[in-house]
Amino acid sequence: MPAFSTSRRLSSTPTIRRLTRAECPSGTRIGVFNDLHIGCHDRPAANLAVELFEGAGVEVGVANGDIFDCGPVSPHIGKQRRAAMSNGQLLEEAASGREYIDWLLTRRLSLLGTGNHEDWINDVAVATNTVGTTTVRSALGIPNGIEVLPHGYQIRFGSLVIEHGDIALGRSLGGVNLAQTILRRYPDQTTIVGHYHRDAYAVRTSPDARGVLRSYAAHGIGHLSDPTAHAEYAGRCPDWQQSVGIIEVWYDGDKPRFTIDHVEIHRTRYGRPIAQYRGRVYR
Repeated sequence: MPAFSTSRRLSSTPTIRRLTRAECPSGTRIGVFNDLHIGCHDRPAANLAVELFEGAGVEVGVANGDIFDCGPVSPHIGKQRRAAMSNGQLLEEAASGREYIDWLLTRRLSLLGTGNHEDWINDVAVATNTVGTTTVRSALGIPNGIEVLPHGYQIRFGSLVIEHGDIALGRSLGGVNLAQTILRRYPDQTTIVGHYHRDAYAVRTSPDARGVLRSYAAHGIGHLSDPTAHAEYAGRCPDWQQSVGIIEVWYDGDKPRFTIDHVEIHRTRYGRPIAQYRGRVYR
């Protein structure tokens, strides 16, 4: 399939998906992962993430963009050709990681955000005059039990905002400290992003209008893909990390609260993924 480009413009107002108390009562655990890049995913790391979510009792799954690599519709001709040779066309590539989509279906609520890679499908729809027929859901075979959010989405719960991250900073790569850069741009919310394939954390405390100290943070969640698959532009040793996020929901009266655990995926001496969450080691 030839490369496509488009002048589509995103609205300055994002599509906001608010998580309600009915969907996320006190004690709910939300599992957040991103940049799986199905087609060039790191299967051992992804399997570990699923095991970790299961062990943590995650009930709500948030697939926070670039879950599919979508190489066969990439605007980069070389990537298109390699993806087609390795995985076939789009549905075939998507099928190579179908077990992770099937896992999402087992959660009480599952949201899948359209990242910049999935958004290439929308470029194809515009270029081929098939908008409304060619969609992210139809092109990737995403089951109806998973809610698909459009490119530019934000998931909100109280002061927490979860988004893919490709729009949050425009074309910036985030600088030396990605989380600090995000926090300076969005100081009055706690933000979780993927996209950058980097672990990052920063927190800021300042007084509100009544003098009460308020703290907000920014979290960059790492990827779950095979770094060697990105060597053409990222080099032999990209400064990327692998991780997931687990959010525990609680309430102070009617006010939604949350505790975020940023769980890093490490490697054993044999290169196998390993992680620890609340006293239990996953390998």
